Amino acid sequence: LNSPLGMTFLYYAQYLHYQLTNNELALKYYQKFLDKEPELLPENRFNFKSESAYARMYPPSTQTALTEMGEIYLQNNDLAK
Repeated sequence: LNSPLGMTFLYYAQYLHYQLTNNELALKYYQKFLDKEPELLPENRFNFKSESAYARMYPPSTQTALTEMGEIYLQNNDLAK
């Protein structure tokens, strides 16, 4: 991660979205994550030779943030965004 706050923004946005259902504030924190980590790409490769569960976990990515933002816009019936 480029910013120490990048991961914090993503997890806080997910907490707001899934636990508190405060979607408007969650969108702001998803955007803050995207602004702090613009070149963080999705990790879509599968590693079948990993020895531990941690090696199989995917890192946070812009794909995650954008997908969850799209889910919020879909719930708000804002298909243009």
